Amino acid sequence: MTKEEARQIVGAQATDELRAIAAQLAIRPVDNTDEDWKRLEAACLLLGELAPSRPRATLKVHKSLSGE
Repeated sequence: MTKEEARQIVGAQATDELRAIAAQLAIRPVDNTDEDWKRLEAACLLLGELAPSRPRATLKVHKSLSGE
């Protein structure tokens, strides 16, 4: 996913809003839809090193389990 694709998915959000999106989607990952996973990936990509550790770890596990 490119940064432009990520911006199209989550829109123009401030850093705090992107952190909130990432944190919310990492709370109960078992309930995430495919669209939710894309939103989490987009938020983490745009945040870079500022992304909270739990959402980054959650996304990493999801990608490894789904074969990405």
